[in-house]
Order: sequence, then C-alpha cells, then structure tokens
Amino acid sequence: FTYYALLFGIMPLLYVFSLLTAPKRVKLLLALFCIPMIFANTIKITPDVNANHKFIIVAQIGTALGCALLIYSFWKYKNLFFKMTAIILIFALTSTGIYDYYTFHKLNKTKI
Repeated sequence: FTYYALLFGIMPLLYVFSLLTAPKRVKLLLALFCIPMIFANTIKITPDVNANHKFIIVAQIGTALGCALLIYSFWKYKNLFFKMTAIILIFALTSTGIYDYYTFHKLNKTKI
C-alpha cells in the first residue's frame, strides 16, 4: 500500500471522482485502465516482483488521463472555486512529476 501511495499520491481519489463525473463512453475507457492494475496485483508473471511494473505504469497512464479530464472539467466552470481548484491540482500533480523526474535522473546517473 505504501508503494502505491507514494507512486500515485492523490491521483486515485481524482480518478474515482473522474469516473463518477465522466460521460458514459469516457467512463468505459477509464474503467478499462483498471484491468492492468488488477492484473498486476493478482497474477504473478515471474518470481521477480518488479516484472509487473509494466502493468502498473499502464494503469498510471489511465489514472493520469482521468485526472486530466477532471481538471479540464473543473476549468470549464465559470465559478472561481473550480478554477482555483484546477490550478492547485495542476501545480500539485506537476510538482510530483518534477520530483519523479529528478528521482529517476539521479538513479540513472552512472559513475565510471
């Protein structure tokens, strides 16, 4: 659970909310991205635990898509509260992405 909390942050909450507010066709698309997550957590491809990360990455892409749709729907409202919520979510999700980028950048530096 800790791994997913660090990987996804607030994205699962936004994803669930986007599933509730999305049009029917978009709901189907977003729900399809749950399949790789379920597969990664129930089926063991190899003895190595890290082999299922590919499925988790695909699920993370779907979660990000749902979050983007939700933020866009917030932005379309004329209400200042929804616009400020969209701006705060954009900064929060972008900052976690920047943090992940620098983490991966440090991991990929090789010293010869």
